[in-house]
This record gives sequence, structure tokens and C-alpha cells, in this order.
Amino acid sequence: MIPKIQYDEKLWAGLLIAGGIILAYFLIKKNDKQITCSTAPIEYQQYCIDTNLWLDSKIVEWKPQQSNTLKFNGHLIFFSENSINSFPQEYDDLFIDMILELNSNSVSLHIQPTLYKTYNDRYDNIISKIKASGKELYIAYVMPTSASITLEQYVFMENEFISSFISTYKPEYFVVVDEYLTMMERTGLVATVDEWKNMVINFVNLTKSINPDTKTIVTGHQGELDFLNSLYNVNNLDYVGINVWGIDMIDETTVSGTNVKNTIQYLQSYGKGIIFEQTWSFLITEGTRDISVMEFMKDIDSKYTESITYYCLNNGIINYSPYFTGKFIIYSEDINAGTQALINKDRTPIFYKYQQLIMEYQLI
Repeated sequence: MIPKIQYDEKLWAGLLIAGGIILAYFLIKKNDKQITCSTAPIEYQQYCIDTNLWLDSKIVEWKPQQSNTLKFNGHLIFFSENSINSFPQEYDDLFIDMILELNSNSVSLHIQPTLYKTYNDRYDNIISKIKASGKELYIAYVMPTSASITLEQYVFMENEFISSFISTYKPEYFVVVDEYLTMMERTGLVATVDEWKNMVINFVNLTKSINPDTKTIVTGHQGELDFLNSLYNVNNLDYVGINVWGIDMIDETTVSGTNVKNTIQYLQSYGKGIIFEQTWSFLITEGTRDISVMEFMKDIDSKYTESITYYCLNNGIINYSPYFTGKFIIYSEDINAGTQALINKDRTPIFYKYQQLIMEYQLI
């Protein structure tokens, strides 16, 4: 005999009221997002609404309930890789000053060996200002796009750079390989995963022999997680960096998010610290530059920065860095507009959000 279910009318009335309030809340939030996203082109409006709602939910869900801390980095994107070619030198100090205003633990540059030689005096001035500020120096070695080179040529060039740069500046952090697949694509280098691992061993050992205090790093994107996992037993490798683009990589309900979380936990189990070196709400390429500077992206970028900070705090990440820091002063790809924004001391919402997060969660 099926038992008769007893209903508590007051309880059900209460649950219905609570459910109605929750539903009303989400309808209001969605309407808010529709207003916020009204400036987006029609083809991006649903993306805007969905992304805002997801980020809003994660900011609430992931906000740490205890006083966790991590280190934050300020990236000098205008002096990194070939961007230094197009950024007017007379504005160098203004951009550095903006990054230093954040009061992050470290300041980073991605340096190509050929441009290091071309702009040696300029880089010396930039690095001297970083060191004078008391911030940690974070350097990533990256190769330029070039004609095909051999494995021996690649190793020679990086060994030469390490020998000169590490002995001169003694950076606190040094990335010996930043996205090995990207480096092969740029240089035409053909090398196996085992050969790359041997290169990593060579580069970290050389770095440590010159300055044992420099923390060595290898970074990779989501297509390189297997390679990053293979570095678990490289003795002189201190940290492994994961370059995180977009929501999928921090959403554990996706394959990408699950793979990233597994990589973090696997490498941590072998004593490797994890860094999120390059992050943004999505990867900005030639095909996505137009959307990246649109007004509706300001909200998304700020919320992404907050949500990924909480992700880092909850998952034992050592250091976190937003990548496209030109957006800290202006949402524009126009260099003249950018320099004028520096002169005006303009700052965007993501600058203030990141500065606030540093103040609240920074490991001193």
C-alpha cells in the first residue's frame, strides 16, 4: 500500500514564496544584464547576458570564506615581445607608473632575444625602474617569428640570453619556455616532447647555476597540459604556469576546466607551484580585436578578473596576472588614444577592480 504523503501547508507556502523570490531575483538580474548588454552588437548580446550571469554566480560561489592570499603580477604589455617596436619611448615612464600604481608583488615583461639586443638601453631603463620600486622582476623568454631554425640554434640563442640576462639582472622569476607549441610555430623548429623536456632541464639548470635565487618557470596553454604534466620530476623547475583564456578553462563542468583542475592538482602533488601567467576573458587575436574594445566588455573583463582571483585563492595558485593591461587605461587599439589616456592618467574599471583585489588578497 502506498503511504499517503502528508503536506505541511505552511511549509509549502513558505517554499513557494522563497522560490518566487529567487525566480524574481534571477529575472531582475537577467533584465539588468539585458540593459548592460544593450550596447553590444546584436550577435553578441546573448553572449554578453550569459557571460555576465555566469560570472556573477561564480563571484558569489567562489568568494573565499577565509583569509587566503596570493601574489599578483602587473604585466608591461606595451614593452613585451614586438609591442615595444610601436610604443613611443617617451611614454615608457607613464605606463610603468600606471602598473606600479597597482602595487602588485611583481612586474613582468616578455622579451625576445633579438629585440633585447636592439633595445638594450631601453630595457635597462625599464628594468631599473622596476627594481627601484622594490617589485619582483618577472621575465619570460619568447622567440620571435623567424625563418626555420634548428634545435641547436634554438638552444644556443636561449643559453646566450640566459647567461647574459640572469647574471646582469637576477630576476626573481624567469620563464625558460613559454608555450612550446607556439615557439615551434613561430620558428619552424621541429622537436619532440622529449627534446623539449631536455631543453627545459638544460635551461633551468643553467639559470640556477648563475643565480640560484631565480625561480624557474615553464608555461603552456590548454593544448599543452600533457607536456606540463610531464615536467613533474624536473628538479630545478620551481613553478609551472598555465595560460588561461576564457571561462571554459576555469569551468569545472567542461572538459577543458576539468583538465586544467587535474593538471593543477597533479603538479601540486609533486611540489610544483602553479602560476596563472597570462589570463583574460578570452584570447584576443586579429579576429577578435574589435569585440575586445567594445563598451560592454568592460563589465565582463572586470568580473572575470574577480572570479579568476577567487579561483586562484581556492586552488592554491601562487601568482596571478591579467595579460592585456593596455585595457587598464583605455578600451581602444589606437596607440595615439592610448598615449593620450596615459597623459590624462585615465583608468578603466578593470584597473580599479584589480587594484582592489590586490589590496584585499595580496600575499605580503
